[in-house]
Amino acid sequence: MTLIIAGHEQAADPWQKVWAKSDEATETKLAKDGLFAVADSVITIMGSGGLTPILSGHRKIHGIPIKLWKPYFVGEYFRSYPSPHVETECFMAFAGSTLTASHCLNLVSEHLSQLRISYKRATTPLTPGTYIVQRHCEYNILEDPKVSGLWSEDMFLDSDIEGILTAEHIAQVVEHSLNKAVESARKHRLSEESLRNMHTDFLLGVHCPRNKTHHLFTYRMKTKLVEGVYEPYMEREEIEEQKVAVLGLRKEFEDHAQVALNTALASGKSTGNAMFSFLNDAITKITATGSLAIDRPAFHKHFNGGKLKKVQVTQ
Repeated sequence: MTLIIAGHEQAADPWQKVWAKSDEATETKLAKDGLFAVADSVITIMGSGGLTPILSGHRKIHGIPIKLWKPYFVGEYFRSYPSPHVETECFMAFAGSTLTASHCLNLVSEHLSQLRISYKRATTPLTPGTYIVQRHCEYNILEDPKVSGLWSEDMFLDSDIEGILTAEHIAQVVEHSLNKAVESARKHRLSEESLRNMHTDFLLGVHCPRNKTHHLFTYRMKTKLVEGVYEPYMEREEIEEQKVAVLGLRKEFEDHAQVALNTALASGKSTGNAMFSFLNDAITKITATGSLAIDRPAFHKHFNGGKLKKVQVTQ
């Protein structure tokens, strides 16, 4: 099992008292500081005697590079995508099958590292087209030899494509990648037990290259019945700034984690530090029962401006 908690990093604004006027209210103002994610690190399997730990120190929070490639032209002719226009990083975490997670994260990495700037022509005459971001697996008009190879030299300027990549588009690419990764399960006509064994949920933290804002999404695996066959798919949800995202032991700890977050917000304490303390308390509570469903080392990571950093580890 797993316990991962993520949310928006907020704490009391350290400059509030410095700049506040003497007659101003003393209500605590919170400063935003990216996102946090905390996680245990044990990997377990279900054996005849219940959950059995097989690995410790497993990394469940992963930084994933994002590269948006800019087209290169020789005169009016498209040639290739030799250099990135945007390079940044997002992070993902998972709870569930490590095999499913590995396959999914590999496909997400493949897609996010090969995003491309292209062009969509208008459907009506004398109407300008639109500069777009595409996955490498999509049809690309620039690479189509059947389409006229002449592109004006005043197209694809930096001013044309500034802010073209957004957090919403990145979240959509991740959703496509995850669904693509799990859709192959359909052809194997998996049983309900097999679907439970492959069940894996994810979360995504991303810094919007256009708006410079941080966003947190969950992707929870669901199943639907299609022509008599159960088919897994991912359901995406964006997490609000004052909410927590919980993966793994969600039923046991989500409500309690939200209460702990609310308390931290009200007191102006760092939400990341508060939830790391909550995680360690949860591990202590679980291990005290003799269960090893979650265990240390526990990891606390901070994400800001497209960079993921390790804050602290409890052994």
